[in-house]
Amino acid sequence: MPNKKQLVVVGKLFLISLFIVSPQIFFHNSIIISADTIFHLNRFYDTYMQIREHNFQPFIMMYGFGGVGRYINVLYGPIFAYVCGFLLWILKSYYRLQLVLNFIVVFTSVSTTYYMLKVGGIKDKKLLLIGPTIYATSFAITSWVIDNEFLGVGASVLPLAVAVAIRMVDGKRSKNVNIAEMALTMIVLMQLHILSSIIGLSLICVTFIYAMTVQKGKRLLIVRDSVISAAITLIGTVNVWGVYLILNSQDKLMTPYPYANPQASVLKWGDTIGNAVLPPAIALTLAFAVGIAILHRDAMNRDQQFLEWVGIGYLLLASGIFPWNDLFKILPAMYILQFPFRIAPIGILLVIYGMLSVLQNGQQLNHNFKVLAIILMGLTCVSAMDTVSRFSDALNRWNVSAKPFGAVGYITYRGQKNYAVQEAFSSRNLNAPWKILAKPIPDYLPATRQMEKLNKPGSLKCRNNNLYQMFKGIEGLYLNENNFSRSVKDGWINIKWNQRKSAYVTVPVVRYQGTRYVLNGHSLSTNKVKLGKMGSTKVYCKKGHNELKVKYVFQINR
Repeated sequence: MPNKKQLVVVGKLFLISLFIVSPQIFFHNSIIISADTIFHLNRFYDTYMQIREHNFQPFIMMYGFGGVGRYINVLYGPIFAYVCGFLLWILKSYYRLQLVLNFIVVFTSVSTTYYMLKVGGIKDKKLLLIGPTIYATSFAITSWVIDNEFLGVGASVLPLAVAVAIRMVDGKRSKNVNIAEMALTMIVLMQLHILSSIIGLSLICVTFIYAMTVQKGKRLLIVRDSVISAAITLIGTVNVWGVYLILNSQDKLMTPYPYANPQASVLKWGDTIGNAVLPPAIALTLAFAVGIAILHRDAMNRDQQFLEWVGIGYLLLASGIFPWNDLFKILPAMYILQFPFRIAPIGILLVIYGMLSVLQNGQQLNHNFKVLAIILMGLTCVSAMDTVSRFSDALNRWNVSAKPFGAVGYITYRGQKNYAVQEAFSSRNLNAPWKILAKPIPDYLPATRQMEKLNKPGSLKCRNNNLYQMFKGIEGLYLNENNFSRSVKDGWINIKWNQRKSAYVTVPVVRYQGTRYVLNGHSLSTNKVKLGKMGSTKVYCKKGHNELKVKYVFQINR
């Protein structure tokens, strides 16, 4: 059971989190709507319906994204998607779900940052609250709260990866690898957000090399414990990487688009427009942190100095001074990153840790850092107030804008009247928003030669000159509700329509190797089902009434 001191700490972290998300409490029923909001709420709606209807299908979407039977959740935070679906089932409101998720993300971020600082030897009570507040008000976390980018969800857990790195480089520890800590951290990150796990792993690899270099007497122990942790991680995430390898071997799947101009998606300091920005308040706070760490590096030991410079390195890499466009061309595998600003959370955490280490260690060296600490507290408060203000402004769009999603790309809007979005999201029918809003993306669809060509990094000239733009142009393949009726029963997607004459028809359902078909009561062999545009299904049907039943069957060997 937690003691009184621990409960007090939890209470303080709770209040910090509550303050940051408080605007959404006062802006009752106001929802942040972005392109990513539509993507993720669609995912959660699908798992909600599976729970509600007792039609469990972990591989394809039977309700979300038009119920066309495509891979999404199985390759994108599968366990978390079901957690959110369960929450939606309980809360029965997108507003309440978003509010709860915002609080969970913020509270997780401040709690894991607190833990990271404790692992790093920070003991001062004020500093242990300042650090988490700074991180929670940076874009790393507000990217979810204000823009619903899933980076923020992964970033809320990244402090645990930094804690692993801090422990690994600390020469004073008898054991530099806590097997359970490392394995659990990587498992949670991979189950939430694969890219965040890769970013966290990059830091662990850097610190592993450092530890092997400077801690020669512990090499075998570090290697042994790291290998054990890696093995546990692989076992605990087989549902992520294993399933992806199997599915991608059966159908060559389209990956998220390779951003044509990564140099345009770097971290912006002192800006207020966009999602990868550090507004003046938090930018000044982090610049102050870097300045303290550099000017007073004598107050840090060798290991802390190393981590500080690594953190500065991550921030520099995330900024525009690095030639990202050239690197992406040389190493096409880098396109998985898409946006360079995504690596910045690691830098922010390490810079925070370095600054707090200086302020704490300096007291032991008889340095008078009281003035610096007061300035830092003031900057932190201003940053927190600025975050609340920006969050309030974003929420206010819900009340004043006829289309509260603003000017975001890759959104299809089919509303016929003003404030139709607000009305749909306020409806008790949780399917109502998806009657008027869609995000037509080709991610994880079975690839054709044309699709691969359009998505090839070298062929891209701008963001819109790619497969996404093409998909938006022919999205009627999947949004054709006038000619087709759709229902779900016993794990089958049932599609009905009338045909004027016998002919091949493009049916709005995705064709994977594992998809099974029953047309008008007769099973169809694979050679009688053609792959249409954007992964759709083409079947030869009779004149008159037709019914196609679709089910997905997962098999390792085909």
